[in-house]
Amino acid sequence: MRKLSFFLLLPMFAMAVFACKSEDDSCEATYSTEVKAILDNSCSYSGCHSGSTASAFVPQSSKDYTAYEGLIENLNSGKFAERVLESKNMPPAANFIPEGRPTELTAAELEIISCWVKRKYPKD
Repeated sequence: MRKLSFFLLLPMFAMAVFACKSEDDSCEATYSTEVKAILDNSCSYSGCHSGSTASAFVPQSSKDYTAYEGLIENLNSGKFAERVLESKNMPPAANFIPEGRPTELTAAELEIISCWVKRKYPKD
């Protein structure tokens, strides 16, 4: 009887395990489809991570977030995730941020970026 119960419960257990999807399973964020727009609005504008017009206070490895290639070093080192997702101090709540620019990311934006980072930051 024990063996029969085991064999009856095993398929149910397997179905339950495979039926459960984590939130990451549905994540399809890429740089091109969602992340670039968030960065353009919150990070890569004049005086911040904007390449040639970046702030002097921005480290060299973080100067240019206007293109995917400018993010790679900080993505690979974990600095991007650390500042944006863990410390949540990017964008900084500072008085040098131009009027109309966000001083923090929304929960939805953080979720998209988190998903993208977990997927190893696909470009397309």
